Amino acid sequence: MINTWYSRINEGTENARATGKPLFLFFCSETCFYCHRMNMAVYPQQNVADLIEEEFVPVRITPDKPELFGTYAVNSVPAFIITGADGLECERRAGFLDAEALMSFCLLALGKYYHDHREIEKAQQYIERLIITYPQSVDAPEAVFLQGVYGYLISHAPACLKISLFTLAQNYPDSIWVRRSLILHYHPATINEWEVYQRQHLDYWKSQDAYLKAYFT
Repeated sequence: MINTWYSRINEGTENARATGKPLFLFFCSETCFYCHRMNMAVYPQQNVADLIEEEFVPVRITPDKPELFGTYAVNSVPAFIITGADGLECERRAGFLDAEALMSFCLLALGKYYHDHREIEKAQQYIERLIITYPQSVDAPEAVFLQGVYGYLISHAPACLKISLFTLAQNYPDSIWVRRSLILHYHPATINEWEVYQRQHLDYWKSQDAYLKAYFT
């Protein structure tokens, strides 16, 4: 069971700033059936509780704070958003998540959070944990893609991108991340462009640069 929920985001943000941890924002309502399922069946599981309490600052946000629903563009519950103390969003998910889906989501978000904070080796550890523990999760293909990117950023070895591409093609052949990994494999310098977009919290894959590279790859 998670015993350290904050009910005020300002207090949670202060803790996040002091500890360097990301915020885990849980948007919920007392009248929401799936929110109750999260509270009764998912959060009490030991691996879930341990991960959230150790790695995040958890904040529970209810409809009595409608301004926060507007600020974070949350239109339905349950919703889960991972942000830094600076308010910049790393990852979000909506709808009921079982324990495995929530763990996978959290590990992906942790990888992205620490990449944003230039702790690439730490980011890689969370991504590798996701791949090993939840290889069938919806987040696994993106995690394999990021494993290649982070490995390249750490070692500058193009082989990291090649391994990532082959793993995606073999295990997740229908995933969009295969095509994106192929682009990086043939154009490693694209990672610099991708990182610029990441730091600005923009989607590189919707840019004209990405479109042109995909077209000529």
